[in-house]
Amino acid sequence: MKKIFVFTICLFVCSVAANAQKSVKFGLGPAVSLPLGGLGDIASVGLGAELSLIYPASETFEAFAQTGFQQFLGKTMDFGYGLSVKSDGFTFIPFLVGGRLVSGKFLGGAALGYGNYGSDMSGFTFSPQIGIRASKIDVLLNYTSTSFGGGGSLSFLGIKTAYNF
Repeated sequence: MKKIFVFTICLFVCSVAANAQKSVKFGLGPAVSLPLGGLGDIASVGLGAELSLIYPASETFEAFAQTGFQQFLGKTMDFGYGLSVKSDGFTFIPFLVGGRLVSGKFLGGAALGYGNYGSDMSGFTFSPQIGIRASKIDVLLNYTSTSFGGGGSLSFLGIKTAYNF
């Protein structure tokens, strides 16, 4: 299933790039995330970068594919009685495709795909996003949640900037 999904994303990216010729844009920039729920119990903050391929289908809609990484820093958990444990940090790598409505400077949309927190922690990922575009720079606020096949999910709230070229 994972291989089929990653293949589908690669096929989407290649077909958009082949059909779009010079209208395809790329975005690259830093991202900072605040873990929520269970992820917030074991991680303090996520720092990373994202790469996007953006296809402006019309003046008011764009399709995109994005990937990147978030390195979540571990957190020290105090259990009392002098017992504390520092959790290891870990990396999140998403492979997402989605669409955005564009209205003047404002952007709003969502992405779906596959997210990987490690060898046994991967699954369906959903990421609604809102933001603004100022010239060639996008600033987006996003909520990202990954659901695992065996149950449970990990989520975070993030802000990312991207320079589009």
